[in-house]
Amino acid sequence: INFAEILEVMYLGLGSRNPWLPGEYDPVKAGEYFDQVGLDKKDADGWRLGPDGKRFEFTFDIRLDPMWVRPAEVIKSHLEEVGIYVPMKSMEGTLWNQIRDANELKASIDWLDDCNWPFLTQDYMPDSRIQWAQLWMRWKNTKGAEGEEPPAWIQELFEIDAELSKVNPNTDTGQAAQAELMTWYETYVPMLPLARDVKDPLIVPANLGNLAHGGRSSAVWFSQIQVFFKK
Repeated sequence: INFAEILEVMYLGLGSRNPWLPGEYDPVKAGEYFDQVGLDKKDADGWRLGPDGKRFEFTFDIRLDPMWVRPAEVIKSHLEEVGIYVPMKSMEGTLWNQIRDANELKASIDWLDDCNWPFLTQDYMPDSRIQWAQLWMRWKNTKGAEGEEPPAWIQELFEIDAELSKVNPNTDTGQAAQAELMTWYETYVPMLPLARDVKDPLIVPANLGNLAHGGRSSAVWFSQIQVFFKK
């Protein structure tokens, strides 16, 4: 994925690449990796075939909103450049929710509050946002009575998250737990944050008091109770 292109398309270049992901964009090397994992054969149209001999598809279901559709179109073009067929559907939010809740999403785009991980938000967990591993979480929450037993790398995430919930973030133990989560994420990358520190214009009245002029601007939308109007 060319994250620099997504920054240009979505935010006029006013942001930065997420620091947890490699910055290199190399379609040739990507093609070599696909060859190595068994997607080295192609059909008559140039699309890669899976080990079963059928066209390998990366199904993309996206809510009908420019915020989601525009980056999805860019990602689609990147994958198709290396021979991955990407059927993409844009749909109304209610239908998207139904597909998500039925555990039928293959891939999608949603919010990701990764700049506030892990002590302010925990949407790295499999039951958050697009709910990318519902059966694994059900197994965890029911102590194995329901759902599907996850592989060892997901059980490792559960253990890390449990530790994070017990520690003070302002201690060496808390910082060590956070570093462990970051190492886990960089190893397995279940989600791909597309950008970091993008600009979000906010127009406010001149007589609005106690308004922060720095930091993460998205928090302004959730902090109206802290501001006031000057006479």
